[in-house]
Parts: sequence; C-alpha cells; structure tokens
Amino acid sequence: MDLIPSPRTIRTRDLRLVAKIGLAAGLAWWLCTLLGAERPAFAAIVPLVALRADDPYGALGVTVMRIVGTVAGILLGILALLIDPNAPLWLVFATILVGLAIGLVARGPSEALNPITAVTALVVIFVGRGKADSYAWVRIWETLIGAAITMVVAVAVWPPDPIAALRELLSDLRRDVSEDLRNVAELPGRSLDDADHMLDERIRRSMDTGDVTRTLDRAHSGLRWNPRHRGRRVELVALAVPLRQLAAMSRYSRSLVWSMIGDPDGDHIRRWSPDTEAALDEAMRHADDAAGDVADGRDPGTSIAASDRALERFASQAGQRQLATDIHGGGRAMLRVLSAATSRRLGALMRERYLPGEPS
Repeated sequence: MDLIPSPRTIRTRDLRLVAKIGLAAGLAWWLCTLLGAERPAFAAIVPLVALRADDPYGALGVTVMRIVGTVAGILLGILALLIDPNAPLWLVFATILVGLAIGLVARGPSEALNPITAVTALVVIFVGRGKADSYAWVRIWETLIGAAITMVVAVAVWPPDPIAALRELLSDLRRDVSEDLRNVAELPGRSLDDADHMLDERIRRSMDTGDVTRTLDRAHSGLRWNPRHRGRRVELVALAVPLRQLAAMSRYSRSLVWSMIGDPDGDHIRRWSPDTEAALDEAMRHADDAAGDVADGRDPGTSIAASDRALERFASQAGQRQLATDIHGGGRAMLRVLSAATSRRLGALMRERYLPGEPS
C-alpha cells in the first residue's frame, strides 16, 4: 500500500471554495481600505484561514471555530507585544503555549487541535515587533471586519450543502458496493497475492466514505448551522436509510472476501465447479441490482429474491464445505440489510434520531 495517497479528483465544490475564499479576502481588504486602513493584511487573513474547511457537512461550524481561533490569535499576539514590544524568547514560547491551549477549545469536531491561534499570534509578533502602540488597535478592527465578511460570505455564497454531499456519498457507496460484489464473483481462482492487493485497495477506497453514522450526525449539525438549510431534515432522513443500508452491505461483501482469502487452495483462492461459480456470479449480480434499487428508492424485493435463489443453488452445488456455508450465510445476511423490514426499522430509528418529536 502506498504511503502517499493519490491526489483527490478536483470537484466543482473545490473550485467554488477557491472562488469563495478569494471573494471574501478581496472584500475584506477593499472595505478596510475604504475605512482608511493601509495594507489591511489581517482582514484578508481571516477568510484565508477560516474558509479553508471544504467539509460540506460541517464547514460552517468549522469556519466559526477558525474565525474564533484567528481573532483570538491576533488579540493574543497584540497582547504579547503590549507586554514587551521586543518579544523575547520566553514571551514567544508562552504565546505559543497559550495559543495551542486555546486551539484545544476553538476547534472543529474532527480536529484534535486547531493551531490557527498560535500561528496568527506568531504572525502578529513577527510583523508588529517593536511597534505595539501604533499597531494594536488598527489590527483589531481590521480583524473584526474580516471576520464579519467571512461569516456573511460563508452563509450567503455557495453555502455548504449537506444534503447534496449526502447524495454524492450515496453515489460513491453505490459504486463501491457494485465493485465489491463484482470482486466477490471474480475472486475464485485468483492468486492470494492478487486478492490481498485487491482487498487493500478496497479498504483504502472505503476510507473516503468513512463512518456513515458520524457523517449523518455532522450533516444534521450542518443543517442547523446554516439558516438556509434548516428545513431539510426530512431529506436527510430519506437519505440516511439507504446510506446505512449500503454501508452495511459494503462491510458484508468485504467479509465474504475475507472468508475466501481465509480458506485458500494453496496459493490461490479456492475454485468451484463452473455451475457453482456461475451461481455465485448470478447471486452477486442480483444483489448489485438490489443495491441499485435501494439507492434509487425502488423496491428491491424482486432482486433480493433472485439473489437469494442463486445463493441457495450455490450452496447446494458447493457441498458442505465451511467456506460455502460462510458465503451462503454472509450473502443472505447482506440481502437482509436491503429488505423492506430493515428499511422500515432504520427509517424509524433515523426519524427518532434526527426528527425527534415529529410525527412519522
């Protein structure tokens, strides 16, 4: 497995983020110059730092924390210069420690530490060393204007859309499940080395989709942060059910791969008779159709039944080997995840979690 991941594909929201940051920084600089500031760099620093968050689920929350951290850092740097304009080593060291301590509080939910406070405090000390009296208050109002403009732009210009991001995640999961099932069908006869590489690659790709439950929670929080999206929690619940189903299906399909790797025939994955492998392939193809039905909001019952029949045929032809029993049982458990009963149960749980107190 490569230690350095391949670059992520640039998407439309990435280009919008670049334009958004540039707009906020330019507006902050322009407004401060209208108010008499000369080279108001700190007004532009706020959006450059705070709007770096490209997380569509919780970007506004992270933006608020970054703004708080940036403003706190600038104030901390100014305070340090007021204590001693020459900024001796002990003062710089103390400023870094205080800035990092603030970063433990002013941080996003997925961040272990927000270093922005310490970074901006050091920038202030470097730029303003020896001139604290003439420097401090101008930088404070510049920073506050930059923070205000950053929040306005964050909310008004291409605000993060958790619902659109969840739809994108559902599409990614659908594609992953399809590839997982195809891998299961194609695995018999492959070398163990190929199978291990295939599984490693699949695990690496699954990191992009991450923990679906945690992602849904963050999307729900993101809807609350942005007033433009507060009324869309019903859409979140509608997406939460197939997302949970496909995420579980992906885990089950990977467990099938583990089972096949764990019972090899020498240095290759165990082979079955042509009819048995054909039955396994058919079961995976119908399971893929069922996953597509779930993702598209259709009834997967017909596809589930067809996949289940193919699994029964696979089990009867494969005999009493433990591996065949494991594949048969794992396949059926995977199909149960997609059933209407599971969908109803998940729907009730999601409504209770994200729409508490509202009628079903």
